[in-house]
Amino acid sequence: MVFYPVPVHRLKLCRETMNSSPTTQAPHRPRLLVKVGVLLSGGVLAQIIGLLMTPFIVRIYSPEHFGLLGVYLAILGVVAPVCMFRYEMAIPGTRQDRTAATLFLLAVTLALGFSGAAAVLLVACHQAGLFRPILGTLLWWMIPLGIFLTGLYGVASTCAIRKAAFKDLARTKVNQSLWMMLGQWVLGKAGWRPGGLLLGQILGQSGGSGYLLWTLWREDRSLIRSIRPRDLLATARAHTRFPKFSLPAVLIESLAANLPTLAMAYFYSATVAGWVTMLQRTIWIPLTSLAVNLGQVNFADFSEVHRNDPRDGLAMFLKRVKYLVLGGLAFAAGIALVVPWGIHRFLSREWASSIACMYILLPMAVANFIVSPFGSVLDAYHRQDLHLQREIIRGAMLLAALVIGVAARQPWYRTLALMSAASLLGSTVYLWQSWKAVKEC
Repeated sequence: MVFYPVPVHRLKLCRETMNSSPTTQAPHRPRLLVKVGVLLSGGVLAQIIGLLMTPFIVRIYSPEHFGLLGVYLAILGVVAPVCMFRYEMAIPGTRQDRTAATLFLLAVTLALGFSGAAAVLLVACHQAGLFRPILGTLLWWMIPLGIFLTGLYGVASTCAIRKAAFKDLARTKVNQSLWMMLGQWVLGKAGWRPGGLLLGQILGQSGGSGYLLWTLWREDRSLIRSIRPRDLLATARAHTRFPKFSLPAVLIESLAANLPTLAMAYFYSATVAGWVTMLQRTIWIPLTSLAVNLGQVNFADFSEVHRNDPRDGLAMFLKRVKYLVLGGLAFAAGIALVVPWGIHRFLSREWASSIACMYILLPMAVANFIVSPFGSVLDAYHRQDLHLQREIIRGAMLLAALVIGVAARQPWYRTLALMSAASLLGSTVYLWQSWKAVKEC
């Protein structure tokens, strides 16, 4: 009798699915639903808090105030993702706990140094009078703090993803929403406008990262304390693909994501930027929150599949794309029917034009919801080269649309429509590159 060796992970899969066919992919769907359900428990509660507070927040602050908040968030959205040189994205795919702890400490050190350098640069620019008056009094000193807090939350989240601590991530989403909304409402009622919007945002960032960092320190403080500077240098050299390819890619990606808000504020008015910002913070929150949750689950699952059995990745990828397409189309239909009535019913007349913004940006928002959860697949499969190619193509498309609209002196809604169409086309490139990484593995 001849015995053929069977891989260990196949034996484990058979034991977990005693009554299932050996070739079935059924285990993937329950895992996805359970993990996303845990994250959504916090995300839904955070959204309920936000939606309940939004009518009160919008009545305190004007569209111009939201435009300033949009500029602040856009600056953070461009700078904060690169403050740790993308080393935090290597954490979920790391097998050894010590390497993961070293990457964590390396990312925190880089975030601190980056935000400190940004503070020095901004102080010098402020002293030289390079800021506009409103930026000089409100934005410049909040930017370094926002960069550091955003970086802390990012690296703490990737550590939680590695440990599949989805309950902790769900809790942070509630804390973020609660601290942010209460802070903005209290400060606005106290008369600090528009600074209350910005400071409330910072309070939300602090409330999200504190619990994750405390949990991480409680579990891994012995490992973190044992790390020496030479360990940081060795780990940085061993993961150079992330700053080499992923850093410029994510910089282009963040610029493209925040270009509509920055372009509307610079070429048109803060009011138009305020309409866009209000949509991003209210109407699109269910989409963006669910996309982030799915992206975190995909990062954990595809990292595990890449480590253990890459052949299972393609079937899981195609199945999840199908679910997201169906969910995105259903959400778009509901938004198109409900939102115009809600804006007319609960907001003042100065927000009426945001309905036009909503219809223009809806295809772009739905497309981003479908494809963005698969962006982390490139990091899970260590294909930062494809990440860079993808973002160069998408960034060029979006920039070309903006240049055409501005050069032709088009009104804001036509320029925004051109950018929305370019983003929709770029989303196909986004999904194709993720599919390519999974297929070629």
